[in-house]
Amino acid sequence: MGPHKRKIKSKILIVDDQELFRDRLKQFISETSDMAVTGEAGNGHEALDKTMKNDFDMIVLDINMPDISGLDVLQELKIKKPYLSILMLSMFPVEYYELSVMKAGGDGYVTKDNMAAELIKAMRQILNGGTYFNVSLPEEWGGDSGINYNRMHKSN
Repeated sequence: MGPHKRKIKSKILIVDDQELFRDRLKQFISETSDMAVTGEAGNGHEALDKTMKNDFDMIVLDINMPDISGLDVLQELKIKKPYLSILMLSMFPVEYYELSVMKAGGDGYVTKDNMAAELIKAMRQILNGGTYFNVSLPEEWGGDSGINYNRMHKSN
């Protein structure tokens, strides 16, 4: 090979029960040079199956799905693959689910109505070792303030 190094793109799995929404996510991500959608799933069972059979850098996961909730999928994946980055999406405002996502080990939360402005920024922040949340973290979690609070992952 020549002197040009091929940049490795982060491998993304998108999970949402609405195909049109998955297509919209793929469109946003395809416009980046550093990420590629390498898998998609339409429900929680499919997401768990694909995640265990493939190597993804990040999962973009909807909270509301018909079979298993996204929060349940998140919790199971954080047990099986604790260092897998997971960004949760929801049509509900942050006050509905963001704290639950944090407690379950999620790496970020973006509302679908803010997706155009925040999705890629949130994904990059998480892929670089941070988190993407819009609420203040409780003091016992090491937080004190916080729009888009960014913390580094702690190793055990």
